[in-house]
Amino acid sequence: VAPDVIRDTAVVNTLPVATFPAHAPTSLIADGALCATWVPGASGYSGVTLQTGALPPVPGGRAPVMLSQADGHGPALDAVYLPPGRSAYVRAEGHVGARYLIVDTGVRFAIHDDDAARDLGLPPAVTAIPLPLLAALPAGPELSKANASVARDTVATAR
Repeated sequence: VAPDVIRDTAVVNTLPVATFPAHAPTSLIADGALCATWVPGASGYSGVTLQTGALPPVPGGRAPVMLSQADGHGPALDAVYLPPGRSAYVRAEGHVGARYLIVDTGVRFAIHDDDAARDLGLPPAVTAIPLPLLAALPAGPELSKANASVARDTVATAR
C-alpha cells in the first residue's frame, strides 16, 4: 500500500495505550516452570490448572518430553508429559469436525475421517480439549490411508 493511501485513511478506532502498563511485568518464576495441566471432565468440559514450581509436576522418576520448538522463556510450548505409551483422542472444545490424536511425544496428529479413526482403533467418543492447548502442540502429518500409503525415505540409524 502506498504511503499516501495510508496517510489519507480515516482513523476508525484508537488503541487505548494509556491503560497499558508502563513496563513489562517481571516473571514470578524466572528459573522455574509454568505448567498448564489439562484434565478431561466427565461432563464434556475440561479443567485446566496453572502451576508454578522449580520443576514440572510429573510422576516421580518421569520427565516431560522436550519439544524441538522449545524456546525457554519465549511463547512456544517447551515440554509435554503424557504417560509413556498413552495417547489422547481429542477435539477442540466447542468445535465440531477436526479430531486429533495426541501421543506421548507431545505431537498432535489430525485424524482424516471416521475410517481412519476406526483403522487406528480409536473409540467413538472424542474428548474435548481447550483450543489454545491443542493449538500449542506441534502438528504431525494427518493420519489417513492415503498418507500411510506413501513411501518415504528416511535417514538410516547407526547400528
